[in-house]
Amino acid sequence: MEEPVVEPTVEPVIEPSPDDWRSSLSDEVSADPIWNKYETRADADKAFVEAQKFMGREKFPMPGENATKEDWDVVFDALGRPKDVEGYKLPEGVTDDQKPLFEEFRGVARESGMLPAQYSKALEWYMGVEKKAMENQEAMMGDMRGQSEKELRTEWGSAYNEKVAQANSLIAKFGNDEIAQEVEGKLGNNPAFIKFLANIASNLGEDVIEGKGRSVMMTPEEAKKEITKIKADGSHPFNDQFHPENATSKQDMDRLYKLAYPELA
Repeated sequence: MEEPVVEPTVEPVIEPSPDDWRSSLSDEVSADPIWNKYETRADADKAFVEAQKFMGREKFPMPGENATKEDWDVVFDALGRPKDVEGYKLPEGVTDDQKPLFEEFRGVARESGMLPAQYSKALEWYMGVEKKAMENQEAMMGDMRGQSEKELRTEWGSAYNEKVAQANSLIAKFGNDEIAQEVEGKLGNNPAFIKFLANIASNLGEDVIEGKGRSVMMTPEEAKKEITKIKADGSHPFNDQFHPENATSKQDMDRLYKLAYPELA
């Protein structure tokens, strides 16, 4: 039985355009893809000269410990090091703040003889580390914010939303965008700082913080103090069962107890 005949695979030949320097080469030579890496004839000639220097060394010996920078440059260039830093691509989406760092890295990459593939791999690793660090930081900030809210809700009870609104109103009235960003990014996770702002806003009153005067809703601590104050006041309607407002005052007292002890409500 005859074996099937396998036709050889023929790579397509890309014909150089008339204004391409490779058009001066023979068809056989210009078809080699090695020329695609050189933009000009001068680049190709330089690479050829450097390759000859490298090829001329017996068994391609690597430079020794006393080798000069020039000795290593011959090796790096022969291996394919870009002729300048533009041969190392900047990562996509790089910001103006990040650009100086990556520009410096490109310089270090060429100085150390990194090939484009090595540079890309190192850059990929670095970007991965940066992304992971950002994700970890965001997760940590989220945990801190959640813990801060839980602590304040426990302390402020039903007055939580109003207290936070007071703190935000104080920032809006006397702060600026920079302060607001700082509070949102860092200080917003600090319960003591939020309580500090809310306390200032509450004591300033409506004349200073428009529409945000003293709290309508009480915190558990404030409600407990009000209960103690009412019980100690012998003339208060709550303490006189014959007072015409006694029934209303009892309803008010019930509301105070629910504010003071939300876990029992």
